[in-house]
Amino acid sequence: APPGGIGSGDSTPPAITITGVADGQHYPANVTPAVTIEDESAFTATTNLNGAPFVSGTEVSTERKHDLDVSAEDTGGNLASKHVGFTIDKKPPYVAGTGVEDGGFYAEVTPTTTITDENLNAGESGSRLDGAPFTNGQVVSNAGARVLTARGEDYAGNVTIATVGFTIQRVDPATALSFRADYDTNE
Repeated sequence: APPGGIGSGDSTPPAITITGVADGQHYPANVTPAVTIEDESAFTATTNLNGAPFVSGTEVSTERKHDLDVSAEDTGGNLASKHVGFTIDKKPPYVAGTGVEDGGFYAEVTPTTTITDENLNAGESGSRLDGAPFTNGQVVSNAGARVLTARGEDYAGNVTIATVGFTIQRVDPATALSFRADYDTNE
């Protein structure tokens, strides 16, 4: 019979269902993709993970982007295929800061934060000073206790938060203490 099942009575391609993973998703732990193929007639199928044969229901644990490809052809010549790309990312983002120490006292300070991850979700990551958005290079000079928080989140939902508390102490020249040394010049 020609392709498409004309003359075979079967014009419907196999139905491919993939569960346990979704296209474009990131996972913070191992996953177990399962492939189901249904058709009203006999069929042949191939299932590959990253180009190598894959057995449905096998746990996938390697941290990286994965490509799961399934194709099936029934005896009527009807073809079906499905692709699911997903990423396993178990590591949280790297978060660090420089220019300020926890518990430190400063007249003014220019801290910087670093937030990196191969799969960083920039919309859920960033730095805040006393709850307000903070930009690297911003000089902090308003007196008082301050809290700088850097938060990194990747698309798999892994989160790292680093917080540093410090104090800005400004001395107003008008209220500064003055002193003079009393000494005896006769000695």
